[in-house]
Amino acid sequence: NAWAWADHQQLQAGQARLTQVFSRSFPKVPVIIDAPLQMAAEVRRLEQASAIPAATDLDVMLGVLSRALPAGRSLRSLDYGDAQLRLKGLSLTDAETVALSAELRAHGYSLTQSDGTLLLQAAPQANALSALKGSS
Repeated sequence: NAWAWADHQQLQAGQARLTQVFSRSFPKVPVIIDAPLQMAAEVRRLEQASAIPAATDLDVMLGVLSRALPAGRSLRSLDYGDAQLRLKGLSLTDAETVALSAELRAHGYSLTQSDGTLLLQAAPQANALSALKGSS
């Protein structure tokens, strides 16, 4: 019980620090319910206001994908929603899929495959600047 109490106290202290950082960083937000979620939303609003593209924007994701795809490969279809890009009809060998996944991971994206569909999404810590660095 003592360890559980100590862990609980540590968790509460961490949450209090996170809330404190949030309220210092975004003083105009009056109520803090879920600091990590609200902080991500506020950062996204700032990115949109300053016209900085996010790693989850369709055009950024397509740019990174186009640089990483093997030459001469094309898609049958793609679907974008919820900051995820679903790619269909892309015939890749296993080696090409591994290489593509490694290249995308280097730019802050994850690539998973399920039922002939590749799913591209930004890794949680990815930002637009890391994605854009690969384009220069």
